[in-house]
Amino acid sequence: ENLKEKLNNLKDFIKNWAKLHMYIIAHVICISLLSLISGIIFWVIEKTNEPVAFEDAWYMTTSALCVTGLTSVDFTKITLGSQTILLLLMQFGGGATLSIIPIIIRIFFCKRALNKNNNNN
Repeated sequence: ENLKEKLNNLKDFIKNWAKLHMYIIAHVICISLLSLISGIIFWVIEKTNEPVAFEDAWYMTTSALCVTGLTSVDFTKITLGSQTILLLLMQFGGGATLSIIPIIIRIFFCKRALNKNNNNN
């Protein structure tokens, strides 16, 4: 029974931690998914040209999203479509633009919590 109580305490701690840090969690999820999806698109586009390893495609898109612009492949040899993806990621990776999605998610959860509290009263 002591173990069950400890597990419940841990569960409550994790739930409260996640509520307090939802903004950070939303940022991490947004950046991770966007870099993975864009890396897959980049990789598929480049398979028709000169094959690029998936790791290189993912690295380049993540680097563009983080606005560092590091490349592991000769940039002049990638297609115009892939260059456009990297340019869009650099534009989207700016601090203000990248923060929009997590802010919208946070507003949604705050409104939901307020509506829940209003319905309980």
